[in-house]
Amino acid sequence: MKKIYLILFLVFTIGLKGNLSAEELHFIDNSNLMVYFDPLLESAAMNVIDIYPEIKSDVEITIRWKYDFRPTVFLIKNRNHFFQNDLIVAYAVPKQAAIVIDYSKAGKFPFRLETILKHEFCHLLLNYHIKKKVLPRWLDEGIAQWISDSIGEIIFDQKRSLLNRAAFSGRFIRLAYLKNGFPDDREPMLLAYEESKSFIEFILGNYGRDSILTILNYLKNGEEVDPAFIKVLPDSLEGLEKQWQQSLRKKTTWVTYLSYHVYEILFAFMALISIFGFIKLLMKKHSYMKDEEEDTA
Repeated sequence: MKKIYLILFLVFTIGLKGNLSAEELHFIDNSNLMVYFDPLLESAAMNVIDIYPEIKSDVEITIRWKYDFRPTVFLIKNRNHFFQNDLIVAYAVPKQAAIVIDYSKAGKFPFRLETILKHEFCHLLLNYHIKKKVLPRWLDEGIAQWISDSIGEIIFDQKRSLLNRAAFSGRFIRLAYLKNGFPDDREPMLLAYEESKSFIEFILGNYGRDSILTILNYLKNGEEVDPAFIKVLPDSLEGLEKQWQQSLRKKTTWVTYLSYHVYEILFAFMALISIFGFIKLLMKKHSYMKDEEEDTA
């Protein structure tokens, strides 16, 4: 195990910005990957070393591509230097083959280090084989969520699905608007993640895994996403997007929608009961005072 004391090293290696003070980081130089970590996270760093080969193998087998670079993983305890959005738990920097993980959140439910590492490694693999201008953000994110079987890298309350709300109201974010990036605002960002995962699951459920892998191979060869979908699937990307939205609308009923707002409904109901009780108390008090006035008259 070795140490590095200049956190500015991260600025030059993965392009981080901001006021970074000098801190002590340890690192393990392994044949499979390099792990930089806070001194208190040594056991977590060793865990990353242990689980990485299996994670790498699983992702490569699923997508049927190889990753020849040795990635660098940063396990961070003080997220202030590295995360500008409080929803983000981890992110990948494909150009530098780097993964940054906020371990203060990575070990807490529903986040597991294995899941996060698999999710971010999938980003590295996809961007290693497909040019950034060809790979839409929604597809990149949807595939990573499918592979890791989770939302993966964001703080998300499963009981408050924004996708169900969008399906009920018809206010989806079009995939075309998610091509180059996701919104910065909290709810639109969460909806973008949900939509990306849901659309990929729709394709998988209706056309199978090979359809997705064939599309990825077209993108790998430089094909744009719209022609790739047309070549592989029986409808255009826009047509499939409409089918997916319609399928979600059919599944989303008043009961489904209300179930996601049960706490708000109960809170409002209890508030109404409290108000009704208060009004009843005032009326009773007023009636009592009126009776006293009549008795003394």
